[in-house]
Amino acid sequence: MKLFYPTRCGLEREMPRRVSLFAPVFTVLLVFFCSMSCGAFSLTGIKMIEDNIQIQCLISPDDFQWQGAMFETVETFPNPWFPDGPGTRHQLSLDTDGPGSCQWFQMDFIMIGTYQVLDSDRILLSFGSIDGQDYEATLDRGTGLLTLDGHDYQAHPAIPSLLIETTTDLKIWREAEARLPASGRYTWGQSFSVAIPVADESSFEFFRIRQQ
Repeated sequence: MKLFYPTRCGLEREMPRRVSLFAPVFTVLLVFFCSMSCGAFSLTGIKMIEDNIQIQCLISPDDFQWQGAMFETVETFPNPWFPDGPGTRHQLSLDTDGPGSCQWFQMDFIMIGTYQVLDSDRILLSFGSIDGQDYEATLDRGTGLLTLDGHDYQAHPAIPSLLIETTTDLKIWREAEARLPASGRYTWGQSFSVAIPVADESSFEFFRIRQQ
């Protein structure tokens, strides 16, 4: 467990925990974060941006969850309506209409079906009477690519439920306001940002973050 504090110039520094919490520092805040259990979650950066603490969070590939994930083809495809415009990408979204549901999207065409988790790296998609076929999709945890029907899809898993708390005395904690990406997802292997508004810059505040 480590103690971090942000600086106005955006530099990221780290202090050993043995340093006094109330030692003079050239900043208006001290920030204290607890990482998730099982090594599934880590903090890759922290800085002040205007009146917000901006933290970068990274989810371990070992903690990937199928529920709520979206996948988008790496390859782009011609758009017949705008031949000179940018290409389009196919998308697969899970749990769009409830647990076990899925949607496959191709520009202006959508297939609605169901999926079944075969194991940690494979799912089986079924679109019933729409095309009468089942499709097995395999996830490569090394690259974050899902192979489906001969195409590679970049994984965008759902951000897990996070609890961010704040305190001024390390005794009484309350839930802090925090803003996560509007999509509710992150790109496999990349960090995502969590913004915590700071109401009073003249006092010390401590924060911790954990998975619910």
